[in-house]
Amino acid sequence: MLVAATSTIGDCIQWLRGLGLLPTNKGCQQCGTQMTEVNDAKPNDGKRWRFPLKTCTKECSIRDGSFFGDGTRLELRVIIDLLYHYACGNATSKNLGRECGLAAEAFVNLHNYVRGVFGEYFLRHSARIGGQGHRVEIDESVFHKRKANVGRVWTHSGCLEA
Repeated sequence: MLVAATSTIGDCIQWLRGLGLLPTNKGCQQCGTQMTEVNDAKPNDGKRWRFPLKTCTKECSIRDGSFFGDGTRLELRVIIDLLYHYACGNATSKNLGRECGLAAEAFVNLHNYVRGVFGEYFLRHSARIGGQGHRVEIDESVFHKRKANVGRVWTHSGCLEA
């Protein structure tokens, strides 16, 4: 399904709109006038929001106000592929360079952005583990870096037993 949904940029935009990840309409924040979607060869997405009136020349990306509006210049299809590989655990820079034709720097930038989004989500929606009738065991370990005592890496793991 993912390959069919992202085979062309038009299909990808429609699929993302169906999931509610891209806006279907855009209004001006200052005057409230609805912008129209126009074809544009310049951006990677092939579409932009633009005012229908000639008196105003304001325009913006179709990504504005969405998860994808972080300023990256990667195509939406490539971002979806990267997120898919990230979710499947195949997200090493070597794998993504081969699969998506990207440099390691592009992967690192997206990885940091996605990690920040996930971190913000889990801070806002914290969940309690365990509960009545459940025993939770939590283990804590620290790993020291070997050279120049640069820092420590803490890991926490848990095991829920019924």
